[in-house]
Amino acid sequence: MKTALIITSIVNDAIRIRRSILDAEYDMKICCDGGLDRAAELGVKPDILLGDFDSVQHFDVPDDQTDEPDGIYNASKEKPVIISDDFTGALKWVDFPFKVKSSAMKILTANDDKAYIRYLYHVMEYIGFTSAEHKRLWISIYSAFKIPVPPIEVQTEIVQILDGYTESVTALQQELEKELTARKKQYEYYRDFLLNFGVHGGATSDCEWRTLGELSKYRRGSFPQPYGNKDWYDGDGAMPFVQVADITENMNLVSDTNRKISLLAQPKSVFAPKGSIII
Repeated sequence: MKTALIITSIVNDAIRIRRSILDAEYDMKICCDGGLDRAAELGVKPDILLGDFDSVQHFDVPDDQTDEPDGIYNASKEKPVIISDDFTGALKWVDFPFKVKSSAMKILTANDDKAYIRYLYHVMEYIGFTSAEHKRLWISIYSAFKIPVPPIEVQTEIVQILDGYTESVTALQQELEKELTARKKQYEYYRDFLLNFGVHGGATSDCEWRTLGELSKYRRGSFPQPYGNKDWYDGDGAMPFVQVADITENMNLVSDTNRKISLLAQPKSVFAPKGSIII
C-alpha cells in the first residue's frame, strides 16, 4: 500500500513529526499552502505543492521538485516572476518552476526595456495592497496603480540596497531561530530533570503523589447552535473565540483569535478565566 505525507501550515508537535518523518518511508510528500514553510523547518523535500501560497513566508524549492510535465510555469533564477492572488492581492517572488493550479493566480513578468522585475516586486510590497472583497483585483484595481519608474540603472541600484537589507534580515531570523531552538531544548532538559522527582538525580522524592483529577476541575466547552449561524460571530462587543486553529505549534494561544463571539452568543457559551489550561 502506498503512503503519502501531507503537511499543512499547522504543526503542533514539530519534534515528534520530524522523528516520524525520519523513521518512515513515504511514497509522496505533499505540501498544502503554508505547509511549505513547515516542510522547510522540518527538512522535508516536497514532491507536490498545492494552494495559492498566500500564507507562505519562504519560497525555496529546488528546481527538480517540479518535474510534472503539464501545467508547469518554468520560472527560474534567470527568469523570475511575481505571482499574485487575484482575490486578496497577496504576492510572492518565485524563481523556480511551479505548477499553475488556479486561474486566481496571476503571474507577472516585466517589460524588460521599461522595468526591472525585482524593482516591481519591491514597489508592490511597498504599496501593500490587500482586499477583503471577493472579486478579481488585477484588471479592475491593481493594474491601474501608477508607480515611479526611474531609469533601469536606478531601479537596479534600489534593488541592490533593498535586497541587501532583506538578506540581512533573513540571516538574523535564521540566527534567532537557532537561538530559540537551543533555548527550547534547554527548557525541555531542565523541565524533564526537575519534574522527575527522585528519578535520574532530579528533585527530591519527598513529596506526595496525587491525580490530576484531584488537583484540578474541568468542564467542556460549549457553543450555541446551529454552529454556523452568522449571528453568533463578530459585531460590537464581540470577544475572542478559541478554536483549534488558534493554537500555535508550541501549544500557545495566538494573540488574536480568528473569530470573535458576538454579544448575542456570549450568554450561551463557556468562558475560560485567565490562567486556564485548554486541552
